Amino acid sequence: MAQLRDQLNRLEPEGQSPEALKHQLEALGAEEARLNRLREQLDAEHRPEDLDDDKRHELESLKRDIEAANEHLKTVRENIQQNIHRAILLEKLHADLARANNELVALTEVNYQKNSTQLILFSFILELIRFILNQLKFSN
Repeated sequence: MAQLRDQLNRLEPEGQSPEALKHQLEALGAEEARLNRLREQLDAEHRPEDLDDDKRHELESLKRDIEAANEHLKTVRENIQQNIHRAILLEKLHADLARANNELVALTEVNYQKNSTQLILFSFILELIRFILNQLKFSN
C-alpha cells in the first residue's frame, strides 16, 4: 500500500499539460480497478467466519488498507481533475496573451510607421520654413 501511495503522489504534480494529466487519470483508473479486483478477490476467497482470530484481524486490516487506498485514490483523482481544469484554463490564457501580444506588436509597428511619417513630414515642413525665411532675408 505504501508503494501505491508513493506512485500516486508522483501522479499529480501541477504544471503539466492537460494531455499528460489525462494520461495520469487513465493510470489512476487502472490502479482503482486493481484495488477493486483485490477487494473482490479477498471477499470471494476469505469468509471471516471461516478464519481464526489472527487471520480475521489480518483480513480486516487488509480491507481497511484497501479502503484507505481507495479514499486516497479518490482524492488524487479530484486533484488531477482540478489540475486538468487549471491546465486547460492556463493554455487558453497563454493563447489569449499571445494573441493580445501579437496585436500590440502590430499596433506598435503601425504607430511607429505613422510617427516616422509624421516626423519626416515635420522635418520637411521645418526645412521649408527655414528656406522661406532665408529667401525672405535675402529678398530684403
